This record gives sequence, structure tokens and C-alpha cells, in this order.
Amino acid sequence: MIKKISLFVLILVVTAGLSFTFLITSWAGQFSDLADSHWAFGEINRLQQLGYINGYPDGTFKPESNITRAEFAAIMSRIAADIYPEGKIYDNSRVLVNMNKGHWAYVEANDMLSHMTGQDVQEIFGTDFSPEKKITREEVVAIIYAIIKQHNDFSGVDYSGSRFSDISSARFPESIGVCVQQGIINGYPDGTFKPARNITRAEITAILIRVAEG
Repeated sequence: MIKKISLFVLILVVTAGLSFTFLITSWAGQFSDLADSHWAFGEINRLQQLGYINGYPDGTFKPESNITRAEFAAIMSRIAADIYPEGKIYDNSRVLVNMNKGHWAYVEANDMLSHMTGQDVQEIFGTDFSPEKKITREEVVAIIYAIIKQHNDFSGVDYSGSRFSDISSARFPESIGVCVQQGIINGYPDGTFKPARNITRAEITAILIRVAEG
């Protein structure tokens, strides 16, 4: 009888171990083009686990591909809805005038913009959201700052961002300064921020996981 119980326990342990290994392997290999050695592997999988970002139907993530304003809005709107459930509802739909309401990200874009004042929306997007336009590093931080400053107190934060040698070319130096100070985004080892550079999907996940998890 004791031998039977021991054998049963052994089978349970082995089965549990195999199941756990299977889960870890499945999680680690979720995207066919994302090696576990990739610098943003953890951030990408964490943001996907939280339901904020997805891969493509072919099983890839395309971490080095640039991200569009529409794609960013789809992610940011979900995060904003979760961390600020009370909402900050502004009507900025006029910026979407050239965006077809049947566009896959129309609702998400409108939701994201509703967390921002009309003045901030105007400064970032002008009069046209341009959903398929590749989003830049400084546009990302400008949107994030426009949303979080509605809820957070940033008194005493250095907005200058002057430690970057190319900050004079930035449209949103204050947003850059705040987001750097808050640990949301970093500059480059050469002392630049590259505000006008298009941002990749991997870089977006590294930034937004910090916003989502505080």
C-alpha cells in the first residue's frame, strides 16, 4: 500500500513538473521572432500578459518595427483606462476628422485623447491625428505626460531635460524632462535623446510597462 501511494505521489510530482516546464516554455516561446536574450524580452511578455499589447497573426512580435500613432493609441488607451478608471473625459474627436470611424483604432484613439486637454492635443497633433504616421520618441512622452499630469503632482520636478545635448531640437522638452525624472524613458549613452526618432515596438513596451506598473 505504501509503495502504491509513493508511486502515486511520484507520478503527481513528475506530472506537475512537466506541466510547469510546459507553461514556462510556452510563455518563453510565445513569439517566434523574440529570443529570450532580447533586451526587452521580459517587458514584452509582461505587457502581453497584462493584455495591453499583442503580437501578429503569424505568431511574431516584430520588436524592431516602428509603431504607428494608431498602434500606440490602442495600447495607451487600455493602460489609461486601467490606471485612471475615473477617467478625464475631454472631447477631442475633432482631431480625428480625417480618420474613418471604421478604422480599427478609431475608438482607442478617441479614448486616449479623452484623457488629454484640448491644448495638449493641439500641441501634439495639430488638427490631424494621422493614425498611420510613425510615432516619435518625444510624441510618446508628450502623450504620456499629457495624461499623467491630469492626475499626478509634479511640483519640484526638473522639466529642463538639459542634460541631453540635442534637447534644443525637441518640441516637448518639458515632457522629456518629466518622463526621464520619473524613470519612464531614458536617453542614449552618447548623451542624446533623439526626440524625433521613430520608436520601436520593443522600446514602447519598455516605456509603457513602467507607466502601467508605476
